[in-house]
Amino acid sequence: MYQETTPGILAQLFAQKSTQPLIIFLLRKPSNRVRSHFNFSKNNLLRVDEKLSFEAFVNALLSDDFDRLKDQIYDEQAFFWLKNQLKYSRYYEHLQRWAAHFSAENRMVFLFEDMVAEPKSVLQQICQRLDIDPSFYETFDFSVSNGTVPIRFKTFRRFIRFNKQKIKRFLPGIPLSRLKRFLQSSVLQRKVSRQPKMLKPGPTPNVFENKTEDAAALAALDQYFRSHNQRLSEQFGLDLDCWRN
Repeated sequence: MYQETTPGILAQLFAQKSTQPLIIFLLRKPSNRVRSHFNFSKNNLLRVDEKLSFEAFVNALLSDDFDRLKDQIYDEQAFFWLKNQLKYSRYYEHLQRWAAHFSAENRMVFLFEDMVAEPKSVLQQICQRLDIDPSFYETFDFSVSNGTVPIRFKTFRRFIRFNKQKIKRFLPGIPLSRLKRFLQSSVLQRKVSRQPKMLKPGPTPNVFENKTEDAAALAALDQYFRSHNQRLSEQFGLDLDCWRN
C-alpha cells in the first residue's frame, strides 16, 4: 500500500486480463497504528533505545525534527520506517492512488477495529464478494494464537537476534527454529496477560498499548490525523466513528 508505483504496475499487469483483482485494505486507527509500530520496533525488534518514550517519539514526528532521534534508533531501516509513520498512516493519500487505477467494484476497505470485533462478519463479506461459500466461518475457531509478550532479558534477546549465524555455527546439531522456540518459551519471554480464547468485541489486550502516559501523545496524533480521516470518510464512504473514541 505504501509503494507509490504499486497501483500503476498492477494496473498494467491486469490491463489485458479478463479477470481483475479484488484489492482489500485493512485500516487501523492511525494514532494506534503509529504507537503499535513504535512499540514493536522498541520492544520486539529492539531497534529503539529503552529511554526513548512514545511521547518524545511523537513530538519529534509532529515537529518535523526527527533527525534528533538518530542516536536512539539503532539502524537505518528502522529509522526510515519510524520517520515516515505519519505518511504511512495518511490512508486517504494511499487509497486515492489505488482508486485512480481500480474501480470501486475491485476494492474493499475494512477497519482493523471491525476485524477484531467481528472477524466472522468481515471474512464472510470477503467470501461473498469472491463467490466463496461463507458458511465455512460459521464454526471457525478464531482463537488468538499470537498473544503479545514482553522481553524479560532484552540484552540477551538482542545478542540472540543479531548473532543468529554465529549461534548456528556454534550449535550445528540444533535447528535454529528449535532453539528459538526454547528461548522464547523459557528464557526470553513471558506472557503478562492472558489473551481471550476467542476474539470478542473490543480491542485485543496488549501489554504495551494500555499506558496512560501515552494519552497526550495519542491525542496529539488524533488532532493531526483529524482532517485526513475526514477526507477518507467522505471520499470512500467509511464510518470512522470508532476512531473518535
